[in-house]
Amino acid sequence: MAKLNLCIYYVFNGDFEQALKNIDFQWILFYPAIWSFSMWQAYDYAVAIKTYHEFSGMPKQQRVIMLVHLSG
Repeated sequence: MAKLNLCIYYVFNGDFEQALKNIDFQWILFYPAIWSFSMWQAYDYAVAIKTYHEFSGMPKQQRVIMLVHLSG
């Protein structure tokens, strides 16, 4: 609804006035929140994958001990 892709197209082509005419500023205010949530979710998923791969090489008994230690 913010017409962000169209705005980016006009900006890349140097037509800044047309970009400002087409963008909806009330909708564009949602983008920072969506972007921040997406970055947090990607980081959290990457940490989970890293943890899984670190534990996958350990014997089962040692994995259980590490998980209990990490969970507090």
